[in-house]
Amino acid sequence: CETTTAPVSVNVVADPTVAISANDNQFCSGGFVSLTSTVSNGTGTTSYQWQRFNSGSWEDIPGANAATYNVALLATGLYQLRLNITQDSGCEATSNKEIIEIVDDPTVSVTVSDQDICDGGVVTLTASVSGGAGPSFLQWQIDNGGTFENIPGAIGSVYTTPGLPPGTYTYQVVVTQDEGCEVT
Repeated sequence: CETTTAPVSVNVVADPTVAISANDNQFCSGGFVSLTSTVSNGTGTTSYQWQRFNSGSWEDIPGANAATYNVALLATGLYQLRLNITQDSGCEATSNKEIIEIVDDPTVSVTVSDQDICDGGVVTLTASVSGGAGPSFLQWQIDNGGTFENIPGAIGSVYTTPGLPPGTYTYQVVVTQDEGCEVT
């Protein structure tokens, strides 16, 4: 007696590939960056595990199991991140690594052309920014009864007041840069 089963086919597909990218590679502590992944090829449901390079080896980041990962609340320094994916039997891949740098907030100092002027005089305020990450956007503000308010059109590193009547005026500048980078 002899019997033969119906033929069984096995479909072998190309291994998956995964690439990751960050919306920014440098930000200040207190900010965050989003990492996104793109998976190609392979077959089956994709499982994700983000990893961080620490003390010479890659370690899983607990709870980081989605196609995107928001990096937040890290101390200043350089961080290397990557993504491992698995699918059906034999289908797995590791992404490129992204290097994220977290820097201290910027610092700002302000100089004033003259602190004592006469009625109708003007002063020029100049801000100098150092540190942080990304381009600096500056908005000058004036104290209005204990609350600082934006001065319309007073943006940039230099602000010249209009002619001032007698009184005391208090100014500050708000500096905003990349994610999490702000100083007053």
